[in-house]
Amino acid sequence: MQMTEQAAAFFKKEMAEKNEDTLRFYNLAGCCQPVLTAEFEPAQADDKIEIVDNVKIAIEPAVVDDLKDVTIGIDDTGDEVELVLDGYIIPEQCGCDHEHHHDHN
Repeated sequence: MQMTEQAAAFFKKEMAEKNEDTLRFYNLAGCCQPVLTAEFEPAQADDKIEIVDNVKIAIEPAVVDDLKDVTIGIDDTGDEVELVLDGYIIPEQCGCDHEHHHDHN
């Protein structure tokens, strides 16, 4: 796992402001496939801990293999900073689209 300088700087600043010391990756149960999620929260007992550019990262065992060749970046061109996982293969999704449908009035 690697991280861009931009992402490392962003996470360090965010963690300092929020008084957090760990960025944790884990799977959140989705309607079909688990959804990879990243939050500032303490590591769980069986997480794998990696220090990348002085950022402590905890990785749930289920996603360790998925993330081993990933470079963490950020995209700050929009209104909110988005996490970019370069090299992460997103598991195939299935028919969840109806839940994300927005009505245009």
